[in-house]
Amino acid sequence: MNKTPLLYLLGSSLLMSLLLFQACQPKGGDSQNVYRDADITDIAPDMSDRVFENDYVKATVISIPFEQDFPAHTANDRLIFALNKFKLEADNGSEASSKTYEEGEVNKLIAGQYSFKNVGINPVRFLSITRNSGNLNQSNVTGTSNGITKVAPGQSSILMEDEKSRMIEVDLAPGSSIPVHDALPRMIYTLNSAEVKFLHPIEGAQKFWATRGSQGEIIWLDSGQYRIVNTSKRKPARFIMVGYKK
Repeated sequence: MNKTPLLYLLGSSLLMSLLLFQACQPKGGDSQNVYRDADITDIAPDMSDRVFENDYVKATVISIPFEQDFPAHTANDRLIFALNKFKLEADNGSEASSKTYEEGEVNKLIAGQYSFKNVGINPVRFLSITRNSGNLNQSNVTGTSNGITKVAPGQSSILMEDEKSRMIEVDLAPGSSIPVHDALPRMIYTLNSAEVKFLHPIEGAQKFWATRGSQGEIIWLDSGQYRIVNTSKRKPARFIMVGYKK
């Protein structure tokens, strides 16, 4: 039996497999480690702190020291909320761009591969918010025509909105409140030591959620109608709300 054709076929198959393997490798060169399907807190535990997670959303505080890198990784769409002023370089594997963030600024990163580098003089601190796969309950929302920015335009402002989500900042004076309004399912993140109640009427009764008066607290509220009260008589309450449409 002539083994030459068989050896030729085996060699051709091996060569094709190697070429396909190389073609599927991430951009950025063989020296770049890209973490796939790994949690960001496992990739860089010293620079990431998971502060909240449920079926619908997860929030992580990323802290990158001066001149340090955050490893390359893949991630779903995410919102970045700057917790201080900093300059960050983001590399998506094919190009790198730097941006100076002001405190409270919002940016959206589409799903893909990224690495970060602190290229400024300040430590980098931002809240990274990613949607999980759980199905949201939208049954109690009749619409957003009576949303918070409609009933309280002087106390709330939209920071970012697209077809999937909306981020709103709220600033309540001591002892003030926001009337009943329609709300999407949303995550609340306090920007100062806020003491806030979120009151939800249920069949003549009233259910409520409250923050404990610390910066960086997070609570999750299902969709429905709510009234918001700053229960402190001395301190303003500042927080962001990230609501999800789908």
